[in-house]
Amino acid sequence: MASQPTRTVTDWDSVSAHEEPLPPPDLPPWGVGLLGAFLVMERRREYAVLRTVDADTGRVLTGPAVESAVAVVGSLLIGIPLGLGLGVLSIRVLSLFLHFPHPRSPSPAVCIEVTALLPEP
Repeated sequence: MASQPTRTVTDWDSVSAHEEPLPPPDLPPWGVGLLGAFLVMERRREYAVLRTVDADTGRVLTGPAVESAVAVVGSLLIGIPLGLGLGVLSIRVLSLFLHFPHPRSPSPAVCIEVTALLPEP
């Protein structure tokens, strides 16, 4: 019975070329750049249409301002509760596997107030 040859670190013949677990590192920036280019082109088209119907500068700038305000408020209303909820959930899940001792020191705000009240040497 013939023994199989051992593989070494430099044995690249057995590795197929199509196995690539991660995308190349320059692929995500190209995607973000392409998305940004499409957004800029769409915004310029909107400005052209608004200028065609004789919209003044205030009316042209109101649309993007309202869109950005809605996006900020919406992301805050969704992101803050979701982040806090996931934080609480992760602590509960991790506490099943790890032991977190109760902190014996007071909160940092109490420490700051106490040190502010101490007399100077």
